[in-house]
Amino acid sequence: MNAILEQSNGSQIKSFLEKKLIKRAVIVTGATENHGQHLPYGSDTLTPWAIATRLMKFLDGLVLLPPVSYGMSSAHTGFPLTISIRPDILAEIYFDIFDSIAKSKIPSILVINGHDGNIISLRQAGYRLKNVHPHIHLDIFELWGVHLENIFGPDMGAGHAGETETSVLLYLHPQLVNMSEAKGASLDEDNLIWTNKSLHERTASGATGNPSKATAEHGEKAISNAVEYLVQYLQKETKNVNNPEQSNIP
Repeated sequence: MNAILEQSNGSQIKSFLEKKLIKRAVIVTGATENHGQHLPYGSDTLTPWAIATRLMKFLDGLVLLPPVSYGMSSAHTGFPLTISIRPDILAEIYFDIFDSIAKSKIPSILVINGHDGNIISLRQAGYRLKNVHPHIHLDIFELWGVHLENIFGPDMGAGHAGETETSVLLYLHPQLVNMSEAKGASLDEDNLIWTNKSLHERTASGATGNPSKATAEHGEKAISNAVEYLVQYLQKETKNVNNPEQSNIP
C-alpha cells in the first residue's frame, strides 16, 4: 500500500496509519532557479519527484508528501525570478515538516534532494530531529552520484544544467527542453577551492558544463540507476530494522 498525500483524503490516511500500513514518508526537496536558457526553473524538483514516483512501484508502505519546491539558491540570484530561502529559515521549514511526520507516528523519513544548496539545511534539521524524536529514522538521498561515470565518462556530465541534468530532463520532460539554447560555460575551476562567486559571474547563460552532449537515453539510465540504488538501500534497511542482530552483517 502506498499513498500520495495530495491525492488522499482524511479517512484514507487515518485508516492507513491506524493499521500501520505507512512505514516511511517520502519528501522531495528541490529549488526554483535558473537552469540555463534551455531547462525549466523546476528542474531540481521535477527530477527527484520522478524518482520518488518510480520508487513507489517497487516498495510498499510509502506516503509521498508534496514537494518543497523552494531551496537555498543564493548563488543564482543574478538571474531573474530565482527564489532563494535563507539556510536558517529553510532548516526551520524542514524541521517543522519532519516534526509533523514524527507526530503522526511514521517511523522513517526519506528525503530525495535535487539541489545541493539544500544540503546544509537538511542536515541541520536532521540532527535537530534526532534530538527531539530520537526514534525517527531519517535518510537523505543526494541525487547526483549513482554510477554517473559509467554513463557520462570521467567528468560524470558535470555542471549546473550541464550534460547530466539536461539528459535527465530530455528523458523526463522533453517538451520543456530547448536544445537550441543548450550552452554552458567551461568547468575549469579548482574542485578543492570554494569561492563566493555567483553563478552569474561564471556564466552568462546560467549553465555550466556541456549540455549540448546530452541525450535522453543517458538521462533514462541516470534515473534508472538512482531508483535501483534507492530500492536496494531501502530493502536492506528494512531487513536490518526487522532483524537488528543482522544489521552489521554485510
